[in-house]
Amino acid sequence: ETDMTDIGTGSYTILAQIAGEALGLPMERIDVILGDTDLPPDEAGAFICSFECTFCSDCMDGPLDGRCPNCGGDLEPRPMRRGKPLDAYPASTQRVLKASG
Repeated sequence: ETDMTDIGTGSYTILAQIAGEALGLPMERIDVILGDTDLPPDEAGAFICSFECTFCSDCMDGPLDGRCPNCGGDLEPRPMRRGKPLDAYPASTQRVLKASG
């Protein structure tokens, strides 16, 4: 995981190559994760696509340029769940990452 921002210069590839070499794995088996931000269900700043992939505002405004990297769909502000509905149906705290190679 890294907190860097990719500006289109191949940072993902370079980091995957470095990690793969250090771990003795092919770079295709390495997932470079951009950022590492918790997104509470009752706070603004989270964006979702139609498949509910969730991203922080820094990623949405920056390297993702408003598009989901998984499906290519538009990223829109995630609705917030507050009060009794949040108490009755708490948001998951488990992170689900895209399966790799």
